[in-house]
Amino acid sequence: MVKGYVNLMAFNNAFIEERVNKAGAKIKCVTIPLENNFLAPTTDKGGVFVNWTAWPNEKIKSDHTHLINIDPGKEVREKLKAAGEYPPTLGALKVDEGGGFQQTGKIDEATMPLPAGDGLPF
Repeated sequence: MVKGYVNLMAFNNAFIEERVNKAGAKIKCVTIPLENNFLAPTTDKGGVFVNWTAWPNEKIKSDHTHLINIDPGKEVREKLKAAGEYPPTLGALKVDEGGGFQQTGKIDEATMPLPAGDGLPF
């Protein structure tokens, strides 16, 4: 199992603001600018997605095995690096050795695909 966290305030120029919802109640919101965080709304999937990469954590002494960074693509990443800038670190991941799935090396017949012509009416 892999566990981790993402700090939404680590996005560039992110801030917390209070808004009033339709019922008139005040609610706290996190606002994250799209352009300078390499975020783009999609019309076909109805969401806003962030591309990220998890890099091995070799610098920070912690139990986290990987750091999560925004991945703006190779060309943009190289331009940022040349300018001495880097995409923000959003969070971290760690492998939880205490549980989760264990590979036995055996094939579970219950999860194998059925052969063609299995006789089922659907």
